[in-house]
Amino acid sequence: MPDTRSGTAITDPASVLTPAVLQAARNAAATAPPFTTAQRDRLSCIFGPTVRRVHLNKAVG
Repeated sequence: MPDTRSGTAITDPASVLTPAVLQAARNAAATAPPFTTAQRDRLSCIFGPTVRRVHLNKAVG
């Protein structure tokens, strides 16, 4: 069930993907090269505010 308290629904991938597609995605992720420092920094800038908000909402409520 999505978490609607934070304003950003977090959906379980298994609820929207078939088992075969989910396994293919897991296999692709397992064989992908690690992120570079620049990629990690960019992801942090993009997703950091949302992650902090979700953690804050879980801590408060």
